[in-house]
Amino acid sequence: MFGEHREEAIDQEKLPLKETISKPASMAGSAPGTAFSTYSISSAHSLQADLASLSHEITAFKRHGDPPFVDIQSFAERIWRANLSYETAIAKLDKEKKLLTKQIDTIWGAFDTLIKPLWRVDDALVPIYDALADIRIRLEDLYQEKLDAMASAKIVSTSEGDALQDARLADLQRRMHELEETFCVNGKFVAPSWSGEGIPSGQAVVANLLAKNYRLIRMIHEAEPAVDKSLLPIQLRLQHIIGSLQHFKLALLSNDPSVEPMQLTVLQSQLDAIANLQHNGTFYAPKEPANNNDLESLEAAFASLSTDVVPKGQAVLHNLLEDAYDLVHECLVEIERGEGEEEAFLVELKQRVQQVLEVLAELNEAADLTVEESLADQARSRRQDLLTSPTGLQALSETLGQGFQYVKNAAGAVGSGATSTLTSLVRSGYAAVGKALGSDAVDPTLLPTLRRLEGLKQALMQLRLRKDKAGLDRIRMGLPPAEMTEDMKRDGYEMRTHLVVLEEMDMERDEQGRFVNAEGGAPPEGQARLRALLDECFVLAYELI
Repeated sequence: MFGEHREEAIDQEKLPLKETISKPASMAGSAPGTAFSTYSISSAHSLQADLASLSHEITAFKRHGDPPFVDIQSFAERIWRANLSYETAIAKLDKEKKLLTKQIDTIWGAFDTLIKPLWRVDDALVPIYDALADIRIRLEDLYQEKLDAMASAKIVSTSEGDALQDARLADLQRRMHELEETFCVNGKFVAPSWSGEGIPSGQAVVANLLAKNYRLIRMIHEAEPAVDKSLLPIQLRLQHIIGSLQHFKLALLSNDPSVEPMQLTVLQSQLDAIANLQHNGTFYAPKEPANNNDLESLEAAFASLSTDVVPKGQAVLHNLLEDAYDLVHECLVEIERGEGEEEAFLVELKQRVQQVLEVLAELNEAADLTVEESLADQARSRRQDLLTSPTGLQALSETLGQGFQYVKNAAGAVGSGATSTLTSLVRSGYAAVGKALGSDAVDPTLLPTLRRLEGLKQALMQLRLRKDKAGLDRIRMGLPPAEMTEDMKRDGYEMRTHLVVLEEMDMERDEQGRFVNAEGGAPPEGQARLRALLDECFVLAYELI
């Protein structure tokens, strides 16, 4: 039928793609391969060839042992740009497919109007015309049901609802085949009692209607999801996780200061929970369908599986799972790259904090155990070395101060993963110093200052816990960052008040940085302990900003 031929011709047309991928300036030089240096994508076939070429380059290159980082970085940029081209091409194809579908529907409608005054359906063909018209109405209803179900992401069991739709479609196809066998002879539509004389009028109208019905059947089949509906909740959840991971990765690449590594941990735990729904590497249908798409409902529904039949869509789900884990790996690499920018500084800082922690362990052991006096003397001597040696607490405090200054200076230029790690390490260092000095005597005239600092530290710790808990709750539920609530505004005001007090206490110290008492004196007992506590409070306040 000419309707079918026209449709097949449209399907075979090549849709032009005009996007251009340009090699970034950072890739100029001796980077491996030049397949993506500068080229235009003229068709889907050329894009496929370019991707195949890049895949071949990477496969060949990885056989040469450990590649230099600059080459890996070059490949990463090229792959990223190739992926953007792929997504652009797919989006353009989908857009043009919708446009062509709309245009062909308009053409068929105009053609119907055109042929009505020119052709009359012979009385002998009225039965097949009426039957095909009735079938078309039923096919359109069935197609609309499919579209509505897909648009609303409706999760239906594969038993009753799907079986009924499949039976209706099969019955309509059977009726069309019977009509063709009854009324079509040598490509002509005639009555069953046709004697071979005089071809009935209305051939084009009937052929047009029959072609439209077959086209509707094909569209109904294309509307069927590639994944069995019993597994559709898993597909939707995986797509949601992939979207969140892509957003997280883009935030990392743009050095978004709001990014927290804990977000990646939560997403990875959700992904692991989905992977654990498999049984021997296969996603089976649950005996009872999941009521909704949240993770807890999925885990509850998939706790009891029907393993008699392997539902369709295994490859789709495994590909989604693999894509998600690839994104997790890429995010981890990006976080490590950001942290590695200050690797030397972090290594030194960790070593000095570890020295303090080791000495603290020795002190605790000497205090807890009833041992010979000589061992206790050795522990006290070791502590004195910690206080006075060049690698002791004084040097550690200076290193911590440098680290905190770096955090404040680089917060806007370095990824939040690196600065948050460094900030946490600095605070841990100050806490270790405070513990090491915890048994030092504090002059009685400085005890009010000590109590104020300890109270400020406790208040700041409570603010930090409330902030972390609120953020983790929203991440765990898959919600975006919360808007500024009244509680958050109140906590922010409280934090700024504490910060003002800290700054006032800092300004009240003398020119040598010593805390002074009410009489204006600066007794030496407890100065190091108070300085460590003040610095730890400043770091805590900075973490809350």
